Amino acid sequence: LAVAGTGEIEDASGVEKGALVLEISGDGSASEVIDAVSQAIGHRLRPIFKDVCGLPDGGALSDFLRQHNIEISPSFGSNAGLVFSGTPGHSVRRILAEAELAGIVRDIAERPRAGNGDAAAVLAEARRHVRSLGRFDWAFQPAESLLESPPGKWWRAITTTLLAPPMLVAVAVVVLVSWKLTYKLVFGDPSGLSFATIAIAGTALLLAVLGLIAMIAVALGVCFIALRRLEDIDRPHNTPVDLQALDKIIVHEDRAAQNHMTAISTMKAGLLRRLALRLSFYLISITARKVYRPGFLGTINTIHFARWVLLPGTNRLMFFSNYGGSWESYLEDFIAKAASGLTGVWSNTEGYPRTRWLFLDGARDGDRFKRWARRQQVPTLFWYSAYRELNTAAIRINSRIRRGIASASDNEARDWLSLFGSLPRLATERTAVQKTTSLLANISSAFPPPLEQQLETGEIQSIFFGPFGALAHAHMLAIAIPETLSRASRKAWLEFVVARASFGDGVPRERALTLAFGPDGLRRLGLGGGVDGDPLGTFPVAFRHGMGNPERSRILDDLGDSVPDNWQWGSLQKPVHAVVVCYAESPEMLKTELASLKKKTSGAGMVLVSELPLAVKREGKRAVEHFGFVDGVSQPIVRGTARANAGAAPMHLVAPGEFLFGYRDEHGFYPASPSVPAAQDRSGILSAVRRNRQIAGQPPPPHDFGRNGSFLVMRQFEQHVERFEDYCKAAAAQAAGETGNPAITPRWVAAKMLGRWPDGSSLVRNPDGRPGRGVDNDFTLGVEDPQGHRCPLGAHIRRSNPRDSLGEDRETQTQIGKRHRIIRVGRPYQKQDRKGAKVEKGLLFMCLNADIERQYEFMQQTWVSSTSFQGLVGEKDPTIGSRSGDGRFTIPSWEGVTVLKGIPQFVTTRGGGYFFMPGKSALRYLISRL
Repeated sequence: LAVAGTGEIEDASGVEKGALVLEISGDGSASEVIDAVSQAIGHRLRPIFKDVCGLPDGGALSDFLRQHNIEISPSFGSNAGLVFSGTPGHSVRRILAEAELAGIVRDIAERPRAGNGDAAAVLAEARRHVRSLGRFDWAFQPAESLLESPPGKWWRAITTTLLAPPMLVAVAVVVLVSWKLTYKLVFGDPSGLSFATIAIAGTALLLAVLGLIAMIAVALGVCFIALRRLEDIDRPHNTPVDLQALDKIIVHEDRAAQNHMTAISTMKAGLLRRLALRLSFYLISITARKVYRPGFLGTINTIHFARWVLLPGTNRLMFFSNYGGSWESYLEDFIAKAASGLTGVWSNTEGYPRTRWLFLDGARDGDRFKRWARRQQVPTLFWYSAYRELNTAAIRINSRIRRGIASASDNEARDWLSLFGSLPRLATERTAVQKTTSLLANISSAFPPPLEQQLETGEIQSIFFGPFGALAHAHMLAIAIPETLSRASRKAWLEFVVARASFGDGVPRERALTLAFGPDGLRRLGLGGGVDGDPLGTFPVAFRHGMGNPERSRILDDLGDSVPDNWQWGSLQKPVHAVVVCYAESPEMLKTELASLKKKTSGAGMVLVSELPLAVKREGKRAVEHFGFVDGVSQPIVRGTARANAGAAPMHLVAPGEFLFGYRDEHGFYPASPSVPAAQDRSGILSAVRRNRQIAGQPPPPHDFGRNGSFLVMRQFEQHVERFEDYCKAAAAQAAGETGNPAITPRWVAAKMLGRWPDGSSLVRNPDGRPGRGVDNDFTLGVEDPQGHRCPLGAHIRRSNPRDSLGEDRETQTQIGKRHRIIRVGRPYQKQDRKGAKVEKGLLFMCLNADIERQYEFMQQTWVSSTSFQGLVGEKDPTIGSRSGDGRFTIPSWEGVTVLKGIPQFVTTRGGGYFFMPGKSALRYLISRL
């Protein structure tokens, strides 16, 4: 239930008229669904429709709803609209019943068993148990499931569309009329039956058909050329997202396996835009119904229901969607997998990012598209789902579990058992070596990288190029900047730290310094508002919200002891405006650097909120973290850096625009960069914002404050090392005893949870943990270990970087994954409490990314903290996930499942924040503003 403004202004009150929109997705015909809803909640709806929509006293609610029902048809000439179902053929009753069945069978499948397992015996035991319950007789009856049907063919979709009776009749009538006119007007309507008249009739038919084709082609050409001219003069909206309006929306988002989105857009003026909208709906409808797999939109399989509706009598286009996962993951699916379809529809509405030829660009410019999408959203007043804790992946798995109970043979029992904690085996498989070779060889050719760009290395802080491993000693200072400080004090401090900051690709010889600022820190250091616009409004929402914001904290899964109210720094109560990290090759040099920095900071009147001593912990030549694993193994390699030029596997190469502003991203666009009005930079310290396309008549661009800068995510994690080690020992002893498998050791349990052995070798390439194999990182998860039999689906490295494993289109998945990479530059810390009685061990996690929501928060929310990642049930990341001591972790194998239970929380958040790490010119600009 949502309210939509219609754009019309009421004369008497001067208030915009509204429409109350009730969206229903249900089983059966529209009339049956309306009757069911009226009967179930009519007593709730009647007062609402009576008060605001004119429902007469005593009138039947069901008749009122039928009268206002908008019928949407996929045909081209129908009311503009589109409806999509992600679970076609599955009723509410069936979905709930199969979920209950799957839950009962899961207990059987996950029961500990000695030996290597026997999938056929597990299936037989499950069947006996289900039969004994007496209420699941239906599970043994064959039942059709459209969810497992293969995709259609393009040629078949075109053929069936053209041969559909309405289309066939319409085409036949037009051809016959054209033929008759050609026969009569061109050839003089010859009479009689002879070879000549038959030849003339055939020629007239041929000319009529060719003429119609030519006329259609010319008409389409003229329309698309006219549309292209409109696209060139369109002006996308770049207004910042209103934080107060957004807070009302996100407070209800991402709270279960399903979420709901309501968006209202305003149509652009003109008949051509209306025709383009109908054409887009028509094409999408055909492909969704006849080309894609049932329930899939392209390769997107997370949508439960979606519909576009052009409200009758208005220029308002409404979009409703009931989807699985987070808002960020949902939009990213569209950007990566269905951008042309979205663009074909929404490019006809005001403010949409620039498009070409109706279907190109637009949503591919992901950053601007998501900002636009947020501006279209309105709060959903009420929404309900009969199975809100199930996503579409779980519904498909439950359907296959039911089918296996009914009909799986002993030979198919392994595949049935793989539905618990693993993934179904593909019907056709090449060998892992063949597919790995093909993948590594074809990624570059199948997806050409963005044009190489020369990095302005001297403008970029050096931490971007590597975590300064050679400078083993470091210290972090978290600083608050009082508003009352004089400009002179702030300027003197800023000049001092900027003079010591490190820039360029390479590790400084003796010392280094990195600095970054929160939104209030930037404001207090000169990036203030003005009559011509507030530069902070050009920064993304996550940065302006801050990590301590309750909704951002929920996204990051900071629960229990990790809630911001318990943090040592970075919460709303203990704000931090700037962070400085000093590095040095010796303790003596670090001590000297810290002394001068602290003296300058306190002398300027700034407050030291917190500090952390950092040190590289080594075992041999490799750096390790406190849990004992080699650290820093898997990192993206940025094109244009020395590492990239030295040669690297294509799967690790990522465009610089994914991490730095002012450069193109993986889709070839310049991300929307934080900027300042040109009037606030009259001396020209900053360069103009780079544009994706130069179009005549555009106003001068603003100046690029973000160029060569990046967002720095910083989080202080306490690692409960003894708790981790004790759990690995206890879990190993229990699992080894239950299965009789002596290979299950504490090292084995720890490696399965992380996804690597402590020495850095991968489970994928070194499944038995043989020593001396060395660090490896060029493996593929989807090709070499698709079912997680070596590296479990829920392991930490698989969640934090799934590589090619989130779909059968491996190359595409690798490219999509590049939009969610981060550059990790943190290091361990170890400190004593104030009494000196306890030593706290942990990690100062630091990472760089250009889009906090799409990269760090997406990874944390959609992968690490998701309890349904890759079809798993009730599991989070076993090593860093938040939980209350009842965590579980599934380890699948060829003929069985091992489940670790009672996993406690091994990591607690003690502080953190979102900061912007400026380039050299941006720092000079701040100094000039002071």
